[in-house]
Amino acid sequence: MPEDSLATAATPAGAAKYGTPVGLDAALDVGMVVVGSVAVARNGARIGKGEGFAELEYGMLMWMKAISSSTVVATTVHDV
Repeated sequence: MPEDSLATAATPAGAAKYGTPVGLDAALDVGMVVVGSVAVARNGARIGKGEGFAELEYGMLMWMKAISSSTVVATTVHDV
């Protein structure tokens, strides 16, 4: 992928153009998971948008053994 295409690659159309679909049998080793959040408690519990996609994707990655309980999971939060 050309370096000047990074902004395009971050869009759904760019993901379709530059990405490669993988199946649940793919041998992946994911080093870090970034999850969107609406709110996060100080103990790390998070609230998403309520559709459950992050949890589903996390569960699929666990099932694939692409991540483990020691994989870093991060999100962004506002300091308020």
